[in-house]
Amino acid sequence: MICFLCMAAWSWGPASGPIEAQGPSGGVVAGFCPGNGDCFTEHSGSGCDDPTCCALVCSREPTCCIFDWEDFCVVEALLGCETSACPASGDCFASHGTPGCDDAACCEAVCDRRPFCCEFDWDTTCVNLAREECGPPRCPAEGNCFAAHSTPGCEAASCCEQVCEEDASCCENTWSEACAVLADRLCSNEVCPSEGPCTQFHLDPGCSDEDCCNRVCALDPKCCSGFRWDRKCFEAARDLCRVRCPQPGNCFGLHDTPGCDDALCCARVCERQPDCCRIEHPWDGDCTSIALQECLPNCPTGLLRAVDPPANVVDAGQPESGIQTLRIRAPSKADRRCFRLCDGMNGNHRNRIVSMVENDGEYTLGLEIPLVPGTGTTLNYESHMGGVEQLFYYATPGDVDGNSGVLANEPTNLLICLTSSEPSAPLFCPWGLFSYDLDRDGHGSLLDLMRLIELLIGWNGFKPQLDAPPSLGVSCP
Repeated sequence: MICFLCMAAWSWGPASGPIEAQGPSGGVVAGFCPGNGDCFTEHSGSGCDDPTCCALVCSREPTCCIFDWEDFCVVEALLGCETSACPASGDCFASHGTPGCDDAACCEAVCDRRPFCCEFDWDTTCVNLAREECGPPRCPAEGNCFAAHSTPGCEAASCCEQVCEEDASCCENTWSEACAVLADRLCSNEVCPSEGPCTQFHLDPGCSDEDCCNRVCALDPKCCSGFRWDRKCFEAARDLCRVRCPQPGNCFGLHDTPGCDDALCCARVCERQPDCCRIEHPWDGDCTSIALQECLPNCPTGLLRAVDPPANVVDAGQPESGIQTLRIRAPSKADRRCFRLCDGMNGNHRNRIVSMVENDGEYTLGLEIPLVPGTGTTLNYESHMGGVEQLFYYATPGDVDGNSGVLANEPTNLLICLTSSEPSAPLFCPWGLFSYDLDRDGHGSLLDLMRLIELLIGWNGFKPQLDAPPSLGVSCP
C-alpha cells in the first residue's frame, strides 16, 4: 500500500528536483512542479507547467501535485496566479469551456468589459461581446468564393485567407468580381470538373459541375485529391451548390432542372424548399405546388375600362412625346402581373409597364416609352378564371380624324376642328386633344397646323404615316 502520509513528508530542494509545496498545516508536500500541462486547463497528471503557480496551488490543494490536475486545481490557479488568458486556444466567435480566445486584441477587448471571460470560460455572452467589439470573423464567411457577392469574405476559410492576403479589400468591403477572379486563380482545383454527379457518391475525385466541384474542394481538398467523392463531399455539395434565380422552365410546370423562369417566384419557392434550386434536382411536384401557393397573382374577375385616354384612341400628335400613361378601371386590388402590354417594336425595343398605382379600382399605368407610332397597342387584363379583357390604343401621328390613316385632307380636318363651333366638328377631330393638340402644348392653335404639315413632309427625320390606317402591331392573345 502506498503511504500517502509518507509521500507528503518527502521534500525536494530547488537544485535537486521539483519545488517544495507547503501543505495547509505547514508541512511539505512532494509535488512535481513544474509538471506537464497548462495550469489553467484541467489535465491528467500532477502539477502544471508554471513552477511558481504550481507551487502556489499545491500549497493550498496538495492533491493537485499528487493526483491529476483537476477542475478545482484550475480554479485555484485562476484565483491565485497572475495570468493573461489572451491569446488562448479557442475561437473568439464560438463558445468553449476555457478562458480567453485565439485573437489577442479581441480577447483583451472582451475581457476588459467582462473579466469572467478570461477567468472561467468563454460562454455565449463572451461570444456576443466579441461580435460587438471585434466584428465578424474574416474567414470563413458567407458566400461563394468563386462568385461576387455584397458581403466580405467567403465560405472556404483557406481560399478566403489566400485571396484576402493578396487583396485585403475582399475581406473588408465586398467580395467583388476581382475577388472571385482571384479565387478562381488561387483556389480552383485542376480536377474540376470531372465525371460523376456532385450530389451522389462515386468512385472518382471531383464532380461534373465545375463551380460546385471547386466550392466543395475549396472547403475539403480531399474531395479532389482522394480516391472517391464520398458522403462528406456529396453532402457538402447538396448544402452549397444551388442555382441562381431565374432559370429556364415554367414555375408552374414540372421540368428536370432546378429553378424557374420567374426570378421572384423562383426565389420564394427556393426559400421555402431549398432543394428546388439545388443542382441536379428537378423542379418537381413539391416545387410547383409551392409556386402555386406563393406566386399566382391576385387577378379578380371583372371589366376593364379606359378612363384617359379613351378606348380606341388614335393619337395624332408628335411621336417623341406621345401617350406614356394609361388611366383605366379594373377589379380592385389586382396584382400588376394581371396586366400585359403588347405593341409594335421601336427599333429592337418593345414597350412594357414599368409602374402601377391604384386608387379604389382606378389604375394609373406608366409605360417605359410612348406608344409606338404606326402601330396599335393592346392592354390585356387576365383574370384568375382565364378570362381576358382588352383595350386598344393607336399612335398615328398626323391622323386627325382617326379614320383611314394620314391622308391629304388632314390639314382641312384640323382647320375645321380648330375654327368651328358646329356640332359636326367632332367628326373631324373625334379624340379632342389627342386629335388636334399635335404639338403637345395643352390646347389647339395654328401651331398645331404647322406641326401637322411637318409630320406630313417627314419632320425631323420622322417617317410619315401616309395612307397607313391604324392597326395592331402584334397579336396579344
